[in-house]
Amino acid sequence: MSAVRVRLVRDGRVGAVRGRLPTRRPRRPTSAPPVSEGLRRLLGQIVLGGSNVEITRDVATRPGEAVVAAWAVLPSAAHPRMIVPLGNRQAAARSLRLRWDSYWAPRVHVKRALVLAGLRTGVLPAVLGERVEVVRLPVNGSSLVESLLPARLAEVFGTPIIVGAENIDDDPHKNQVLHAMTAVGEPVGFVKVSRGELSRALLGTEAAALKRLGNSPLPGMQVPRVLDHGAWQDGEVLVTARLQPDRRSVVSRTDPPALALTAAVFEAGHRERSPLAVSNYWAGVRVRVDGHVRSDTRNLGARLARLTGELERLAEQEPLELGGWHGDWLPWNMAHCGSELLVWDWEYAGLSAPLGFDLLHFLFGVAFFARDADAITAAARAEARGLPLLRQLGVGDPAARVTFTAYLLEMLLRRLDIVVSGGGADDDRVYPMLPDALEQALGRLADRVPSRDGRP
Repeated sequence: MSAVRVRLVRDGRVGAVRGRLPTRRPRRPTSAPPVSEGLRRLLGQIVLGGSNVEITRDVATRPGEAVVAAWAVLPSAAHPRMIVPLGNRQAAARSLRLRWDSYWAPRVHVKRALVLAGLRTGVLPAVLGERVEVVRLPVNGSSLVESLLPARLAEVFGTPIIVGAENIDDDPHKNQVLHAMTAVGEPVGFVKVSRGELSRALLGTEAAALKRLGNSPLPGMQVPRVLDHGAWQDGEVLVTARLQPDRRSVVSRTDPPALALTAAVFEAGHRERSPLAVSNYWAGVRVRVDGHVRSDTRNLGARLARLTGELERLAEQEPLELGGWHGDWLPWNMAHCGSELLVWDWEYAGLSAPLGFDLLHFLFGVAFFARDADAITAAARAEARGLPLLRQLGVGDPAARVTFTAYLLEMLLRRLDIVVSGGGADDDRVYPMLPDALEQALGRLADRVPSRDGRP
């Protein structure tokens, strides 16, 4: 039996913001809106390490019990976007400010300013009136809650730690990100907790990449330093130190970072020059393709096998440069700091991929994620801007078109991997548009690659 329980409280006052945890009996609401499964999973990761927790509503503290942690839920438990730690106004405000940047629309900045003011003055809870609390049960007179993730983090950082969280959703392929702060709200690092089989694998990939890059730093770049990586109950946890916090500026959503930085990541991989079909990278692609063909993921098995075979045939005589890539080279995963680029979220990093994949991913990802384009439109934008930039990296035709087509196949396989894990919230813009974009790219490639007998 767990030594803690979690309760959701709707109350006109959250005493925790005033420097103490609430003690008075909360008021029972007239209705009980649903609690997000994402919130249940998040609290399970903090309290139990991955399992969903039962959240009771408005149950008063009983004799021998004590509230040991509390968070404001923004905007609500039914639709949570963030949980902000309560107990210290400064800590709560800093938690809210950690990842909000100039990418947000002006109206969001207005809301941010109002919420920050509410946290600093203590009036925010009176407006929101909803929080979650972890209550320690009287088990053998214990004064510690060993199952709380902050207890582990306190050992890592050597000081008591409180956590906040953002991007709370139900997508199991994504790792949950937590902010680690001291008791007075000083940010000290970030914590990722796996939420499923795919996210656990991605967490392992990121940990390996960060450790490797920590031993061999990239010129002009900073990456997070790994402080802890290992099992956490039924999942995994990765703890990294906070990157340089001062003098940050955001990365353009129009122009990728300097090509020399993309090249530096590439050079840090396993370099080879090889036709795509006999490369180390392609060997991994074939394994993934075969798995999705056998399971007929999204009813795409036969089509995926045909498209992959066509690309393999068209690319068999064109040597490519292969090396490392970040795998998620997007503007919200990096920031400028003086003359350096801070880069995080290395979950899709690899040691063998065609030169230019990161560049194409920046262009495709901005169009798809930031501008809500469908996959065909995003692919067209990435092709139009990406092919000239690939040439600046030294990738000439037809190798550039082979690289672009192979990138679309990589994106299709990534999305199919996510489907298998139970994720994919934006699939209405992916299927059938992404397979169609790949088919169209293969047609253009066929027009430019001579056949074996020399005929176009």
